[in-house]
Amino acid sequence: MNIQKINGDDIRALGFPKGIVIGFALNKIEKYYRDYSKEEVLEILKNVLQSPADFLEDAQLAEIANELIEKPKLVDGI
Repeated sequence: MNIQKINGDDIRALGFPKGIVIGFALNKIEKYYRDYSKEEVLEILKNVLQSPADFLEDAQLAEIANELIEKPKLVDGI
């Protein structure tokens, strides 16, 4: 079963921040999840958004998870 087309608006509606992470998600969906239903893919992405640390070792989802984890801000170039 091929998924109905998922777009950036669908991913943003889950609560994903604007930015490169949406592109990562769209790329992974097209590459690894094309035989899943739209609902299944959105549920997977929702789980990654809620607990990105749980997906850091996942071969397909680690790039998305890593981008969702807050990075410490540098202060004065340090």
